[in-house]
Amino acid sequence: MRPRPTAAVLLLLPLLAACAAPRPVAAPSVLPPGYVFPAEPDKASLGRFTQTQFDEFFRCHRDFITKNSSASGRTVIEFTIRPDGATEDVHLVETTLDDPPTVDCMVKSVAAWKTPFRPAGPRIFRYPFTSVAKPLEGKIVVPR
Repeated sequence: MRPRPTAAVLLLLPLLAACAAPRPVAAPSVLPPGYVFPAEPDKASLGRFTQTQFDEFFRCHRDFITKNSSASGRTVIEFTIRPDGATEDVHLVETTLDDPPTVDCMVKSVAAWKTPFRPAGPRIFRYPFTSVAKPLEGKIVVPR
């Protein structure tokens, strides 16, 4: 038989929950049920994959958005998807975001991707990321 919680434990539970660190906004479900990524990436499938990376991009933007609630901008990153799905040759092409740590975090995030794509040969992409912020919350908008 399991011991019953004491009144002190029951009183502390709401306090512990209130002290817990806030969690980032969860990514919306962007993939239709049963969606399977094609082996060869195209603009639409790359856009869907990019949306699955919402949490990582939000992490990159969190501090910048907290400091500058009207932060918004466009960042273009070029990268190659290898036949094994990994990315390489990732670099910044242009950005209107005035925060080098945020942009650097975005580039490092893309460099760490292990995509579901398996192209026949290396495929180069130049992809625009548009960032729009509201006070204390971020949203990454990607083209479809």
